[in-house]
Amino acid sequence: MKRVLRTTWLSRKTWLISIVVLVCSAISYPLLFDPIVTTFNITANTERIEIQTVDENGSHLNFYDADIYDTGTNPIFKKFTGSLKLNKGVAVTIERTAYGPAILQFNAPKNQIIGSIFDENSQFVRHTSHFLQIFISNIKSRAENGQTIILPVDGVVNIGRSVDFETPDESTAVLRSGEINMTGKSTFTDTFEAGTNQLYLGDQITFDDKNNKAFGFITINEQPCMQAAYRVIAKQATILKPGPKTQNSGVDIQATKFDRLSKASPFQIISLIFGALGFLTSLFTFLKDNNLIKGVILSWQK
Repeated sequence: MKRVLRTTWLSRKTWLISIVVLVCSAISYPLLFDPIVTTFNITANTERIEIQTVDENGSHLNFYDADIYDTGTNPIFKKFTGSLKLNKGVAVTIERTAYGPAILQFNAPKNQIIGSIFDENSQFVRHTSHFLQIFISNIKSRAENGQTIILPVDGVVNIGRSVDFETPDESTAVLRSGEINMTGKSTFTDTFEAGTNQLYLGDQITFDDKNNKAFGFITINEQPCMQAAYRVIAKQATILKPGPKTQNSGVDIQATKFDRLSKASPFQIISLIFGALGFLTSLFTFLKDNNLIKGVILSWQK
C-alpha cells in the first residue's frame, strides 16, 4: 500500500511540476523575449531644431512676408508670401533666439537643389539653388494681429545642440526646456504608458537609429524661441547633457519590461497568475514538508 501511495504521489508530483513548467514557460516568453518598441512624444521650448527630409511628404512650408536669400547678399524675394516645396535629403536648420527673428537655413545634397518656390496662389515661381536662407521678422507683432507660424516636422530631427567648447562665431541657440512622454508597444500588449523625462537647458536627445523619422510641428509665436511637438518611434533614446561628450555620455531611456509588467493590462493579469502560482507552490511545499500530501492523495483516490 505504501508503495502504491509513493508511486501515485510521484506521478502526481511529476504531472504538477510539468504543468507549472509549461505555464511558466508560456508566461515567461512574452515577458522576457517579446521586443518593446517605444514611442517618444517630445514637446520642447528650443532656440534650435534641425530636420533632414527623407521624402517629399509634409515638405511644403508656407511663408508670409518673408525675406529669402540664396548665395548672394541681396534677397531674391522681399516680403514674399507663398510656399517652398522641399526635395528629399535637404538639411533644414531653424533658429530663433529669445524674441528675435526666425532664421531658416536650407542645404541640399551635393549637385542638387533644395526644391521649388510657389506663390500664394500655388503657382510655380522658380527652382532654388543648393542653398537658401529665409528670415521671418516682427513675429511678436504678427502674433498680436492673430498671425502665428506653423511649420511641419516630417523627417529626421535633432533638437538643440551640443554645448561644450564654445567659439566666438558659433551659434548660441540651445534647447531651453522640454518633456518626453514614453509609451510602449509589443506583440502581446496594447500601448502602455512608460514614464516621463524632463529636458533641461542645453540638453540634446538622440536615438539608437540615426534614421528614426519624426512627425509633428513647430510653432513660432509671441512666446520666446520656438515650441516643438513631435513623436519618434524607436527602441531607445539618449539624453545628452552639456559638456564634453564621451562614449558613455548621456542617459538612456526607453519603455522597459518592468513598465510592461506593471502598466500593460495583459501583463497585470499575468502578474496575478504568477502570484497564484507562487501561492500554489508554497502550499504544495507546506503540505509535502508536513506529510499532509499523502492525505490529500488518499482523498483523491476515494
